[in-house]
Amino acid sequence: MLNEWCVPDPKDANFDLTSAIWKLLQDSPIQWHNIHVKGHQDDHLQCDKLNRVAQLNVEMDRLAKSFWRHCHIHQHAALQPLEPPQHPMHLEGWTLWNANTKVTHPNRQHLCKLTHDPITTSKWIRLERFPDSATSQIDSEMASKHTKALKPGCQRWITKHASHNCGVGTTLAEWQQQEDDQCPRCGQPEDTNHATRCTGAGATETWTEQMSVPTEWMTEANTHPLLQDTLITNLQRWRQGLPPVTALTMVRFNP
Repeated sequence: MLNEWCVPDPKDANFDLTSAIWKLLQDSPIQWHNIHVKGHQDDHLQCDKLNRVAQLNVEMDRLAKSFWRHCHIHQHAALQPLEPPQHPMHLEGWTLWNANTKVTHPNRQHLCKLTHDPITTSKWIRLERFPDSATSQIDSEMASKHTKALKPGCQRWITKHASHNCGVGTTLAEWQQQEDDQCPRCGQPEDTNHATRCTGAGATETWTEQMSVPTEWMTEANTHPLLQDTLITNLQRWRQGLPPVTALTMVRFNP
């Protein structure tokens, strides 16, 4: 008998695979009983001292790791990325595709991302927040995860700053709350980029002082020195309007 906890959920990362297995079990003339097998039991006991089900689980784990190593070696030999196959499976039901990529877990959140992310990305490119070539290098999932860990006030500030929707000169002039969009330090048009790139009186000193905060934090967190240099260098280059450099081509930046 199949318990309700076995019912596939679109939130599962492998919803297509579990749906196919679920349908096969339903159509099977054999009556199935599910049990939970604790993994990695061979870390504490020799395999021959485990029961048959645990031994099968250990064998499956070893075969899976062996197959992964095989694929990983051939991936490096062929200089091609290691990606899962994209194809429909027997009895999985209807399938959803994003171009040539199969949507394996079509839950509401994932579908909203597929629908809205391209529109949002094209807007950021149009607003020149980042170039089109940088799209594939942005880890949106990780950025979202860490943004949600911030306090609500900080989340609002980041959103308003990134969307140019905060109290800087260009926005205040558009909102008719002041007559011009000039920066009070240097007199140049003040948007959210200029607010952190301004070189007017006192701005550079404030930037230098604030840059010591991430430097000290990364040192205390034992961040790799090369990663520290890459981050700090690219922040300094961004402030000067220069393109970023990678760790492979980076040279030490002297502000």
